[in-house]
Amino acid sequence: MRIADRIREVLVQNSFEDVFMVTGGMAMHLNDALTRNNKIKPTFFHHEQACTMAAEGYTRQTGKKSLVCVTAGPGGINALNGVFGAFNESIPMLIISGQVRTDTLNKNRKLRQLGDQEAPITDIVKKITKYSKIIDRKDHLDYELFKALEIMETPRKGPVWLDIPIDIQGSDYIAKEQKKYELTTSKSENIDVEMKNLYKAILNSKRPLIMAGGGIRAANAERYMSKLIDNFNIPVVSAYNGHDLFFEKSEKYIGRCGTQGDRRGNLAVECADLIIALGTSLNIRQIGYNYDDFASDKFLCYIDVDPQELDKKTIKKNVDLAINVDIKYFLNKFTKKYKKHSEIHNEFLNWAKKVKIKYSTKNEIYQDTKKINPYKFVMELAKNTKPSDTFVTSNAMSAVAPMVAMPLKKGQRFFGSSGSGSMGYGLPSSIGASIGSPKRRIICFEGDGSIQMNI
Repeated sequence: MRIADRIREVLVQNSFEDVFMVTGGMAMHLNDALTRNNKIKPTFFHHEQACTMAAEGYTRQTGKKSLVCVTAGPGGINALNGVFGAFNESIPMLIISGQVRTDTLNKNRKLRQLGDQEAPITDIVKKITKYSKIIDRKDHLDYELFKALEIMETPRKGPVWLDIPIDIQGSDYIAKEQKKYELTTSKSENIDVEMKNLYKAILNSKRPLIMAGGGIRAANAERYMSKLIDNFNIPVVSAYNGHDLFFEKSEKYIGRCGTQGDRRGNLAVECADLIIALGTSLNIRQIGYNYDDFASDKFLCYIDVDPQELDKKTIKKNVDLAINVDIKYFLNKFTKKYKKHSEIHNEFLNWAKKVKIKYSTKNEIYQDTKKINPYKFVMELAKNTKPSDTFVTSNAMSAVAPMVAMPLKKGQRFFGSSGSGSMGYGLPSSIGASIGSPKRRIICFEGDGSIQMNI
């Protein structure tokens, strides 16, 4: 069997079910191996940007790992926009690219190009992937492939990129010659002190609030977060890409926060004396450009698996308790150990529920015009949707209006591109979501300029 066939074999063993692909000469063996089987279903695109954006939407919809295959040079370069988005959204995505023959690989840093259409793609993508490597020795295939797959799914998840020269792809795979990769054993976290400190902070607070983001779903921690809310009787607001963790009628759900949130959600944030930030990067869209003021007058507990997020300058100064841990692991332990809530929390929860009704989007005074008001449009659309619908937003007003004003029903999914916010995202991401869930209706909010990018 070829190296390309071995790659397919490992990917099937690791539960990859779909591949998003633009074919090309330098990836011909990969194209052949990934399509000549009934275990991995290929979907072909007209542009590599759409390919990687669709792969992101697929993972966001299904929770499954996504697989992308592109060719060398401009093929890989075209894919960068979607990979950048996947990196910011913690999407486990494997990108495999073809590359020029090993005897024409450019190893001279001062020489711009040697191979035909050659580009140093692994160097280019280093800052937007968790791992990137060119496999220029066939006996290193297993080592690099298993290493990349492990890195892709270890917290914080994200895309990894393997670049494989055309002659390596087509060469024979010899198992006994392969360098072995030993999977690393996960370390158990010792967070007893942090848990105790958080518990004290909750009991000492009068107005605690949970700010929940998309990282909760990425960590498969939804039910543990629900236990936290119920154990301590704490109201919750959703951050960007965390809105579909709740539905409009959720008992303790108050609203959406941030620059693309609603009045009630932001009012709850302003009036809280304790904020527990879970699965949100607390980026500029969330906390605003006056970031020195965010949570400066309240106790802020920030829990994140990525230590760099906890240490960034826009938020570090105002964090009172930073906990660097996987959210699912933390919430599971915390909710088992601590369950008692303070009766004083009921007062803030009841106030927040009144704010939720008073400043609900349907009670906002949106202007009537001769043209369509986008906020009114999304509220009217919401009335005619099904619990099984998925909503994908692109950017600008096609994202802002539904992010601010669209109430969700239980079971609905709702996501967009936050960290990247690229034009051209909505349509291919919707296609990827549909490929992952073909029986589910996908509704895309797309801009008139953005849709032309990948039409």
